Amino acid sequence: MAESSSGTCSSKPSSFFDFASPESPPNPSLSPDQRRHCAEALRMLSDKFRDPGRIRHEFDRLQMVKCGDYFQTDNDTREFGKIRIATKWTSTTDTSLGLRYLEVKDEESEEQRVLHIQYAEWPDHGVPQDTDVVREILRRLYHVPPGLGPIVVHCSAGIGRTGAFCAIVNTIQRIMLGDMSAVDLVNTVSTFRSQRIGMVQTMEQYLFCYTAIIDELEDLTSDFNCQIDARDQCSR
Repeated sequence: MAESSSGTCSSKPSSFFDFASPESPPNPSLSPDQRRHCAEALRMLSDKFRDPGRIRHEFDRLQMVKCGDYFQTDNDTREFGKIRIATKWTSTTDTSLGLRYLEVKDEESEEQRVLHIQYAEWPDHGVPQDTDVVREILRRLYHVPPGLGPIVVHCSAGIGRTGAFCAIVNTIQRIMLGDMSAVDLVNTVSTFRSQRIGMVQTMEQYLFCYTAIIDELEDLTSDFNCQIDARDQCSR
């Protein structure tokens, strides 16, 4: 710890000591109140430190709840303060995507209908084994009617998996609009990080963005080429 020359201490030095001296400094001279406070704190902390379970319990309380369990597996209704969330139906796709139809009601607003898509097999801080399911979610977004939304993306902390998925969707959407600057993925992620620190957490997730984008572009252009070949055959 560094302290500037303007730093002050409420205790009195036992004798004059140059704090810039290379010699070891003596303890300060404590007032009776200071000595009593220190002794009481020492007793309390020592008692606590002798109980490791208590220390672990304290630390557990410090752990951030990254994402509240606002949805549930069964059809039911849950309340979070003034917000009520009702699950109307659930289903699972062949690729293990969880689909839920939610109705969200705030006391001060109209009821909102939400299609909740959950990809539970994408590991935290990691990447899926392949890009198929991520691109299935993307293909679902292709069919969302204009003006319907907004689309909200989250994981647990909202930066790693969320950042990767947003980078993939943003890049594909911009390319389809003719914005070739979208191929500069480092600029896209840097822009995301200027808005939310830590978007795309790991090198593995960054590489996954490239893989998913390339796979999707190959699929899109393959379909287009197949359509051209089919038209050419019909015109012969």
